[in-house]
Amino acid sequence: MIEFFLRILWPLVLVYGIYQGCATVKLFAPLRDTSPVEEDPYTVHVPEDLVAVVLQYTDSWAQEDVMKSIREKYATLRDWNAVRSAFGVGRIDA
Repeated sequence: MIEFFLRILWPLVLVYGIYQGCATVKLFAPLRDTSPVEEDPYTVHVPEDLVAVVLQYTDSWAQEDVMKSIREKYATLRDWNAVRSAFGVGRIDA
């Protein structure tokens, strides 16, 4: 009878030890930053179809102005499809 309890007791002790070990490791684990990352709209990659809109203009100052307005529109909307709609390109659904 005691042998039966020992066969049950040792696996329970092992499981409890693993459980406590995980709790201890959790105390020393580094915390991840879960705050949303604010990306700079002037360093974000502009999609190729919007770059094609920019390249329709022959003057460099016009291209710079259109690119600036695309990036400003993305900074306010944070959605490339909305920017595409604002510039009359259309919509790309992934």
